Amino acid sequence: MLYNIEKATQESITVKEYEGKLISILGDSISTFEGYIPNADGVNLDHRPRYPQDNLLTDVNDTWWMKVINERGGALAVNDSWAGSTVSNHRDVNEKDFGPDAAMASLTRIRNL
Repeated sequence: MLYNIEKATQESITVKEYEGKLISILGDSISTFEGYIPNADGVNLDHRPRYPQDNLLTDVNDTWWMKVINERGGALAVNDSWAGSTVSNHRDVNEKDFGPDAAMASLTRIRNL
């Protein structure tokens, strides 16, 4: 079987389909990195980062979202992620009510993007 060098070369070229595009992230602690998330806005909980964290994730370029952005040629617009946010709004009588804007589905957080 002959090896098709032209085909192999084309497959190894990284496609930059997001070049010139801005990408926003909406997430919880997994998507945070200090210096890349918003400051507390006085409405939501403090926007705490989980990362960087010693011996775990110390470089923003190792986050899942920055890898995607870099590989696809985009640029980070807004990362509205913070530790303590939730997927949906809930109230637990045993815990502090985080309010509706702690949820990733909140209109306030979506508008922030």
